[in-house]
Amino acid sequence: MQYQEAQQLVSDAGFDAHVTNNTVTTDGLRCGRVASQSPAGGSWLEAGKVVKLVVVDGVCETPTPTASPTTSAK
Repeated sequence: MQYQEAQQLVSDAGFDAHVTNNTVTTDGLRCGRVASQSPAGGSWLEAGKVVKLVVVDGVCETPTPTASPTTSAK
């Protein structure tokens, strides 16, 4: 899930979202995705408390496409 969406869901549920960046991409997650949260989903937390969202913020490169093989007519 993109962190903006997660942040909005946390806020809509009555909590304060605190976003931190993880400087290394992990487990194949793409930039801007939530890597983890604390407390874990489904945990009990008082309204207004902080939910920490750790966001992937490593090397955010778009892969360069490779050339498609071509066949030449002879």
